Order: sequence, then structure tokens, then C-alpha cells
Amino acid sequence: MEISGMRKRAAGMAFLVTVFLSVTSLFAEKSLVFFSQPALLAKRNLDFFSLRQRPLRQIIPLIGSYTIIDPDNQQVLGKVSAPSVYHLSKPLIFSKQFSLRKESTRRYFLNFEGLNGVAEIRVNNRLLYRGNHNFLPLRLVCPNNFLKDSSNVLEIFLTPWSGGKNEFPRWMPVNLPRIDNGITAPVYLEITPTVFISNLTAEVKTDSDSTRISGTVTLQTGTYFPDGYSIDLTIRNRKRRFGRLRLTVPSDSNHTVQQIPFEIKTVRLPAWSPEVPVINYCQALLRRGYKRVDELHKPLLVRKVTLGNHFIRLDGIRQRINGINYVYQDPRGVGLLHRRLLLQDLQKIKAKGFNVVRVGFYPASSLFYHLTDSLGLLCFQDLPLTLLNEKILADSVWYENALNYLKSFLSLASEHPSVVALSLGNHLTKSETQWNRFEQEVRNLPTGQTNFLFYSCHYDPQNIPADAQILSCFELMSRNHQESYLSAFRKLVPGNSAILLSGISKAISYRVDSTAITHDLKQMTELYIRLQQPEWKNRLAGQFVLTFSDYYLQTPALQAGPQNRFLLNSIGLFTLRREMKKDATVVLSSKKLRLPVSEVESERKNLGTFIFVLLGLVNFLVFLTVYRAMIEFRQNIKRAIRKPHGFFSNLKERRLIPLGESLFLIVILSLNGAIMLGSILYFFRNNFFMDYLLSLLFPFNSVKLAISEMIWKPLLMVPVLSAVIALIFFLMAIPIRIRSFFLEPLVRNRQAIAVSVWAAAPFAILLPFGMFFYSLLLVLNSYWILLIILLYFHLWYAIRWMNGTRVMIEVPYARVLLFSLFLLLIAGGTAFYFWQQRVDISEHLQYLFHIYRSSIQI
Repeated sequence: MEISGMRKRAAGMAFLVTVFLSVTSLFAEKSLVFFSQPALLAKRNLDFFSLRQRPLRQIIPLIGSYTIIDPDNQQVLGKVSAPSVYHLSKPLIFSKQFSLRKESTRRYFLNFEGLNGVAEIRVNNRLLYRGNHNFLPLRLVCPNNFLKDSSNVLEIFLTPWSGGKNEFPRWMPVNLPRIDNGITAPVYLEITPTVFISNLTAEVKTDSDSTRISGTVTLQTGTYFPDGYSIDLTIRNRKRRFGRLRLTVPSDSNHTVQQIPFEIKTVRLPAWSPEVPVINYCQALLRRGYKRVDELHKPLLVRKVTLGNHFIRLDGIRQRINGINYVYQDPRGVGLLHRRLLLQDLQKIKAKGFNVVRVGFYPASSLFYHLTDSLGLLCFQDLPLTLLNEKILADSVWYENALNYLKSFLSLASEHPSVVALSLGNHLTKSETQWNRFEQEVRNLPTGQTNFLFYSCHYDPQNIPADAQILSCFELMSRNHQESYLSAFRKLVPGNSAILLSGISKAISYRVDSTAITHDLKQMTELYIRLQQPEWKNRLAGQFVLTFSDYYLQTPALQAGPQNRFLLNSIGLFTLRREMKKDATVVLSSKKLRLPVSEVESERKNLGTFIFVLLGLVNFLVFLTVYRAMIEFRQNIKRAIRKPHGFFSNLKERRLIPLGESLFLIVILSLNGAIMLGSILYFFRNNFFMDYLLSLLFPFNSVKLAISEMIWKPLLMVPVLSAVIALIFFLMAIPIRIRSFFLEPLVRNRQAIAVSVWAAAPFAILLPFGMFFYSLLLVLNSYWILLIILLYFHLWYAIRWMNGTRVMIEVPYARVLLFSLFLLLIAGGTAFYFWQQRVDISEHLQYLFHIYRSSIQI
């Protein structure tokens, strides 16, 4: 009967665990919400993309209504207006019908100006493309036999970005802006003439008094090249024409592709500069007789960017880089294109005295770079290559994908003179073998040695190369006590390094000392003003400390607790609604940048401390009352602490501990444990490392969001943690009961629970300290002492639990030890395997250790 009852209880426990996991999974799911663009705005964006470079070609818009289909059951979920994005991690099919008058001699190209996610694109149920091209334009050849001379169907099977091994960006738990899955920009079908210009390359070489442009015009046809075609090449800008050349296209019945080289020498072209942002371009016009057949424009990079004496120079002129970080999201927090909003943002940036925009984390739309070209803003681009170490760089598949991604972006950047520097990712290793190989291959890509600078991001100043010709970006994460930190940083960094200082990441901590904290914008303002002082301004290549506007995050941030908006990174000078913040006026409105008096928020007024003290005091008084009133309970506590072996031996001989005493002790110890653990979590609630670890440990964003909210609300956190710790006590009794299935005599439920609970009797010694534990963390200079004491008590409990288990099941201590280690290895190995498969946790732990080690060295 006892065995049968035990099995029923085990089945019941398994059922509860299953229900808990199911509820957690359901809790993690969200409703499917789409963010779409008004039709008029989508049409204006489409006009920009389709008419800017190919004005003579026919364009069939593929914006507007799309049918959304669930690929699992082919169920129609509804219709949305594209461009449209969503944030639920669920694969979907975007389907659209369009009409076409097909001509066999024409060529068809399908253009996606923004498509995020792993995409499988089909036209009339025929596979056209499979892959991911996140944040970059995608132009696909659509074969004539894929299309019908009537109604056609475009299907986009989209699997949302998940930060997988070969996806860009690689998953970054903290700081990463929210990724918009879906169609972020216009889609259109481009129809070319029978003979058309498929490509135009042009390289500019400037002498003291002249400019020579050489390149190739590539023509393509679906049949053959007849007589009568010519190409008019014109070098011009908006104000002036500088040169013209006519090329004859020879007739050719054997080939469908021709490459026609050209070279034009003109007077010296005006170079693009922030002061005079003139855009020169090469215009190729294909004619047949007097008829204009096709046209293609190619912007020319008439500027030279170099490093000299650890400063950035544009055409030999030193540039003082006063930069700002920029992450585009509209007021709703999504990345759907809005040309007017982008223009307003960039005009504000320039009006406030910033001359460089750093596009963080991943590329923007080509429309953005067109605007920086026109406004004269230099642009630094962070590419989505994060967490680079030897292991990643040694992965041949990732390596090849990264180079291909770089080539694709360089193809885009080669049309925009404002883009002067590209990031190669976070350099986390001192071993240079793989890194040097990667960097050298990137520099050897066919972009021209003087077209772009390349920089890598560092967290350790000792890793920064001592070379004025290598640009490095250092992330300043320790932002409290800035004067001493910057002084130590200056001593560690070689004097001739070319350095950009950055503040795009969250700070390691907002805690100034044990009783005071500060937050993002106050830290950034003080840091920015310090770096504007002559001693730093004349030493740095530039700085990107400030961020233009707030933005929503991919993963909830514990450090965003003060605003109680855990998905919003409120680091910006402006809100998402583009309203300037009060604290930003110090930077944006002040003519003389004077160091402000540091403002901090005192924690003495925080209710968290009083909640811990109050609950701890009540818990301790209740324990003392019962301890003094109940002689038997008092004796059991003393025996369990002083003579654990005898205590468990008596328990084995059927001297049963009343279940009420065990349950009471569970409540008292669980509440005290929750107060102490809650104090630790609350103390580190502003800490980058704990924020990062929470993202690694919890698989669903909604779960981390709930935990983050709970940590910032101690009155909610303590009961929840108490319930969790109490559950752990019951779980610690299960291995004893399971082991007793195979041995005689059988251990009862009450005995197993008593072993689990009374082995923790020494924790009663910590009851007086529970109420003051948070205060102790604030007072002590080193909190490691308290954490080591807690570790000692947990090890003490583990030894006592094994001793009690040994007595209960009557086996040698060595076997119990091996059994316990086996259970620990199974649980730990399973957890590590799960997290390793999900997030490659070893890679992220290496990243955290790298940052921590760097922070304590300075």
C-alpha cells in the first residue's frame, strides 16, 4: 500500500511539473500583432527606391495587401498591409497575387529593400531563393518561366530571426535593439528592356588637377545584341556636367552579356565633404538611335579617408569626430521606413553640433545613407558581427558567411560617400592568428584601399593595438568615478593608438557607492563633457558616448527598472516620440561645456530596505516565540545542529518528527532564505552581469520580464522566492524516496521531508542576519565575505543532507556521495547541454569574464 501511495504521489508530482512547464510555455507566448505602414507612405518610399537609379524601367509595386498563412496547417490567419513586421517568434507565409503581361524578351527582377528573417521565396510555387539577408537589400533574378501571363502568386515563407549560429546579428542578450521580422521596406518587380544595363562599376583616381574615372558597363539581353545601340556616359552632379563619353555597343549574336570598359578624364571633381556634401555620379544612358532605352546611375566616391597621427582625415583634412549613436525606430518602436522622420532626426543631429552618426548593431536602409550623403554627416557603421573569438573565427561556415555579408554591405556602401568606416565586430581575444587573417581578408575585399576605414571594438584597453594606423573602438562600461577610471585607462593604452571611445552599451553598474545610484543619461552627460575637455579632445580619434533616442530592446533589461519599462533602453537624448529630455539640455543647450555636479539618487529612501527589515524581523520574532514556547521543537533544533548523526538515527528508529514542526521550519527557513536571496538580487539589480545572466538562464523573454519586474518589487519578490525555496526542500526529499524503492526498509514521506528540512537546521543561525542582510551588503566594502559565508552554509547543508540520506537508506557514505554526485552531474549536465544548444552559453560566459577582468584591471 505504501509503495502504491508513493507511486501515486510521484505521478502527481510529475503531473504538476508538466502543468507548470505547459503554463510557463503558454505564458511565454504572445498574441500575433502586425505593425504596418500607411499606403501613401509606402508608395512614397517605393518611388524613392524605384526611380532614383532606374527611371526608365517598368515597376510593378508589390506593396499593400498580403494574405498571412500559418505554414503548420495552411490556415489563413488574415490580411495585412505590407510593408509590415511582427515580433512573435512564429514562422509565417506572406502571400500576394499580382497581375502581369509577360513578354519573353524582357527580364524580371524581384527587389526587397528590407526583409528580415530566414526567407524562402517562391513565385507560382517555384523556389526562387532560400537564405537570410537581414537588414540589406535583396535583388533576385526572376526567370521568365517562373512567371505567367496573367495572375501570379508571390509567397514569402519567413522564419523569424533567432540569433542562430550563422544568422546576423548573433544573439546578444543585453543591449540589442528589437529585431523586426517581416517586410520592413517596399517590395517591387522590376521589368527591364530587352537589352538593358545590368551593372555599372566606376573607380575614381584624383590627381592634383584632374580626375580619371575608369570602369565597366555590363549589358545583358535575353536574345542577342542587334545593331544600333550606344551608351552615353556622363560624369556630373546636380550643378554641373564634367565629362561625356559615347560608347558603341557592337552587335553580337553569340552572347547575351557584354562588358564594355571605359575611361574618362575630366577636370578635378569636387570632393564630397561634410561642409560641401556634393554627390558626383556616373550616368549611363543606353540608346538605340535617338530612343532612350535604359538608364543607370552610379554615385562616385570622390573622397579619400585615411588615418594619420591617430586621427581620421578626409582628403588630408583632420576630422574632429563628435559622434552620436543612432538606432532607428519610429514612435511605435518599430523599424518600418519613414523618410520624413529619418530626415528630421538627422537634421536635429547636425543642428546640435554632431558631425558623425554611428549606426549601431546592424545596417540601416539605403535611404538612410542617401540622407547622410545629402546632409553632410559622416557615417560609421557597426556591422552585426558580435562576440568574435577564436572559436567563432575558426568556424569555416560562419567565416564564409561573414565575408559574404561584408561584401554585400560594401556593395551598398560604395554608393554612399558619407559611409567612411565599418566595424568588424567585438574583438575578445588576445590571440591574433584568426583575427589577423579575418581582418586582412576584409581589407583585401575589392573596395579600394582608401574608400573605407575598418575598426574593431574592444573591452580591454590592453588589447588595443599600439599602431596609429589601426582604428580601435573602446567601450567605456565603468562609468562611475570617471576621473580615476579615465586616468587609469590613459596609462594602460599606448600613446600612439587611434582610439574611438564608445558608450553604446549599458554600464556595468549604476551604483556609485553603497547608498547611491545614478542612471544612463546622467552618466553619459558627465562622460561626454569630460571627453570634450582639451586633454581628451586632442588625444582621441573621436567619441560616440551619447545616443540620439531611446529604443526598444530584443530582450528585457533588468537595468531598465527605474523607468519600469524593461523593454525600453532609455539611454537617448530624445524619447521615441522625439521629445528632448530634461537632462539632455546640459549637453544640447549649453554653449560652454562645464563639468556638472554629479547627481545621484539616494537609496536610503528606498522602500526595499524597510521591506527586508520588516519581514525579517517578523520572521525572527515568530521563530523565537515558537522556539521558546515549544520545548520539543527547541530540543529538535538543538539536536539537529549539534548532533546530526544521532538526530537522523533517532529519526530512522521511528522517532518521528511531527509534520507540523517540519512544515513550520520550512516556512521560517524559506522566508529567511528569500529575504537574503532577495537582498542579493535587489542589491545587484543595476548590475550588467546579473542582467546578462538572467537573459541566458531564462528561455522566454516574457519570463525574464516577469522576473525583472519581481526583482524591482521586493514585496512581491520575497513571497515568490519563499515558495520556490520551499519547493526545493520538497524536491530534495524525492531522491531519498526514489532510492528507498530499491532498498529495504522503505522510507516514509514524513521521514524524507524531515531529512531534507532538518538538514538545513543550521540556517536558523542566520535568522537574525536576514533582516539586516541588505544593509550589510550596503555597509561592507566587499560583499564577497557575505557570499562566501552563504556558500559555506550551503556546503554544510549538502554534507548534512548526504549524512541523513545515508542513515535513512542504510548504505555506506561513499555510495551516498557517489549517488549525490551522479544526480548533480545529471542535473548540471542536462542544464548545461540545454543552454549550450540554445545560446552557446560557454561563449557568452567567456564574454562576461572578459569584460569583468577588463573592468578590474583599470
